[in-house]
Amino acid sequence: MRGVSFARLDKPRTQLILATLKMRFPAVFPAASLALAGFAMAVPVQGSIPALMQHAANELRREGAPGVAIVAVVKGRTYYENAGVSDPSGTPVTPRTLFETASISKVFTTTLLGIQVAEGRRSLGSRITNFVHRHVTPEMAHATLGMLATYTAGIPSLPPALARRPSNEWGLADYSVRKFVNFIARLHPGELPADRVYSDASVGFLALCLSHMNLTAWQHMQERDLYFPLGMRDTTAMPDADQASRLAQGITPDGQPAARWPLDAFAAADGVKSTTHDLGKFLDAELGRERGLPAGIPLGMKISTQPRFSIANGTVLQALAWTWVPAWVHGTPIWIVTKGGNLVGFCSRISFNRNLKIGVAILASHPSLPVDRVATHLLEQIAQQEYASVPAER
Repeated sequence: MRGVSFARLDKPRTQLILATLKMRFPAVFPAASLALAGFAMAVPVQGSIPALMQHAANELRREGAPGVAIVAVVKGRTYYENAGVSDPSGTPVTPRTLFETASISKVFTTTLLGIQVAEGRRSLGSRITNFVHRHVTPEMAHATLGMLATYTAGIPSLPPALARRPSNEWGLADYSVRKFVNFIARLHPGELPADRVYSDASVGFLALCLSHMNLTAWQHMQERDLYFPLGMRDTTAMPDADQASRLAQGITPDGQPAARWPLDAFAAADGVKSTTHDLGKFLDAELGRERGLPAGIPLGMKISTQPRFSIANGTVLQALAWTWVPAWVHGTPIWIVTKGGNLVGFCSRISFNRNLKIGVAILASHPSLPVDRVATHLLEQIAQQEYASVPAER
């Protein structure tokens, strides 16, 4: 990882990695052999797109989720599937039900970074010292926005002061933005860029750099530059009374109501709530809808999803918070751009392939469900029904 640059991995390199995967697993049944190696493989399910989505929702309900919401965007058309209830009173889940998106929050933040880069307001190489108006250690003085977005700035997943506490004690009243910034400023990560360590704190601090160290300013920037232009009116880390009334009740693994997730200093990495109605708008833009959008949004989305380096022995590509993982359609390997999340009471996954013009997102009110596998399978199955063979990349 030492010396990694933030130039994108170009198309020939990503195609080469896919070809290498095929060569490493050359069995007669390539998808099956890849599955044995630990990769996802779709179990064929026949039916229409709504039927495939219903099958996916039912699987997660059987795993224990009280409520599940799924959206699929396929060649410009949007489909919804809702199952179960959002609260103990039995309110049905709808596309307007809010769920905790958990770590999907990170890709909203890195998309904002991409927009600002596209518009010339920021650079991935900008050092954090341009934004932190206090002394930082000599090592942290070399950290950049790009490193924060790819988990290579040497920042641990959580400040140790919070790692020792239950999550209901992570709120701003117990651990302020000021304490968080002081923690970052005093770090001694060694040579940068560091080895990749997945980190809520890293992306949370990125958002503060973009917003003058102010969470409310970050929320307003997200709304102005991303959410509202896309029509995402229910995506927020700071829900109003109406939105709070539509927020699903999460459930713990032992079936108890989960405490509401607090607004913490790195809410930009873990605290955004949203709906499948809004995630459908987001996916539609990721898949290429540009009409009526400010030019910075589609360009920013491409910047934030460009792979920067490979991880997991070359089988996964790291973008700005997003990762690219392999999947298979008609035995042909493809890349899926994806991000998932998991916190007390909820889990989530969003995945898409621009070439196929297919994207899916799943929100569920139960932690630790196999939403990554279910989302990948759903995308593969939709693609296999929509295409006789994988189209050539444009």
